[in-house]
Amino acid sequence: MKRLAMSITLSLFFFGFGFCQTSSSTTPPATKDLTAVALAQKALAAMGASVSTYQDSVVTGTLTTHADYGGGTTPIVLKSKGVWSVRSEIKRSAGTDVYVTDGSQGCLTRASGGTQSTAFSNMYAEPIHHVPALSILADYSNKNMNVQYAGTTTVNGRLADVIALSSLSATAPSGFDVPSATQNLFYIARDSGLVIKAQYKHFSDNDSDGALKHEVYYSDYRNVSGLMVPFRVDTYVEGRLSTEMMLTSAALNVGVPSTEFAVTCGVANAN
Repeated sequence: MKRLAMSITLSLFFFGFGFCQTSSSTTPPATKDLTAVALAQKALAAMGASVSTYQDSVVTGTLTTHADYGGGTTPIVLKSKGVWSVRSEIKRSAGTDVYVTDGSQGCLTRASGGTQSTAFSNMYAEPIHHVPALSILADYSNKNMNVQYAGTTTVNGRLADVIALSSLSATAPSGFDVPSATQNLFYIARDSGLVIKAQYKHFSDNDSDGALKHEVYYSDYRNVSGLMVPFRVDTYVEGRLSTEMMLTSAALNVGVPSTEFAVTCGVANAN
């Protein structure tokens, strides 16, 4: 339970998924399944995604944590820039907890004092995910990204195609299975083309051998300046409801400064 609680604490900041931005001439070629690529393109078109059009975003709302994970409802602000940089601000009674990641390192600064760097294993699970259209799904064409078809299933009674994205990295620590650890599943509704569910692994920052399954359900999509944004995001950890995020506002291209995403922990990716 202690390892579960530690994993939940950091995953609350980014109900999301992402991959370190690494490349190397020794990295093997990624797999690009044509069916999966077509589905990624379909989903992005349905959600109005265009990285060249949407440079940054700011969403506000409330985050309800269920009893198994502490309980309570707090205000939350999530900011993003591009595909990789995200800033999460969760207000607590003692102040505001802030988590920042730029896709290659991350840092949690607690209102109660102290900082914590993100372990290497979790740099693949913490960039954008609260807005699927701006997540790493939009980076499917990256030469280091595997894109594979994973079949069909139903999600809350809706038929969905499933695609799996995973990263390749020649700079990962020896013995670290990057494609397995970074695999993220996107469930694309056939009736709308929207992403209605995602699934990924999150590791405890002090235990890289264990991983917890996170399932994220998206609903109440609304059009925000041409982009479809889910105003409700429910996250389940190992089958139990962990958090509910309800947005109250969303804005795009507001000019979030790059300084908002500066990683301030003294040692990057420390365990």
